[in-house]
Amino acid sequence: MSAKLSPRNSEVKALEQRGYYIGRKVGQGSYAIVHAADFCDGSEKRMRLACKIFDKDKAPRDFLDKFFPRELEILTKIENPHIIQVHSILQRGPRVF
Repeated sequence: MSAKLSPRNSEVKALEQRGYYIGRKVGQGSYAIVHAADFCDGSEKRMRLACKIFDKDKAPRDFLDKFFPRELEILTKIENPHIIQVHSILQRGPRVF
């Protein structure tokens, strides 16, 4: 499953155009894979991130309708020093980054 969830070359290029550089795989769940990533906005400073790649084509309909929107809503609102903050949410076809 990890090969199917890994970012495609066209996705990597599209992310790089936006300043995101995908690194090694650090984890995987049922419908998503997480890679280490860096973000650079054009300045010398780079920000270390985790990039979760979620493929909507791999998830069941009930998950997409109920749980996925709730996960995105919660992650964008949560403020806790022990939980990673959402930097941005990007979608390319059926994949959400």
